[in-house]
Amino acid sequence: MKVLLSLVVMAAGYYSLSYGVYLWKNEESKLPGFGVILITLLGVILPIIDLNLKV
Repeated sequence: MKVLLSLVVMAAGYYSLSYGVYLWKNEESKLPGFGVILITLLGVILPIIDLNLKV
């Protein structure tokens, strides 16, 4: 069950991550692209860690 929930969280974060990469490369907006990527990674990694540390 935890693996399935982790996959759902990662799938939801994929769109935001791809948008951050788009901003970084195509729009040449380094700072906003970095911000979107950072927020997305934190928004995906922290819930997965929290989910898997729960007993």
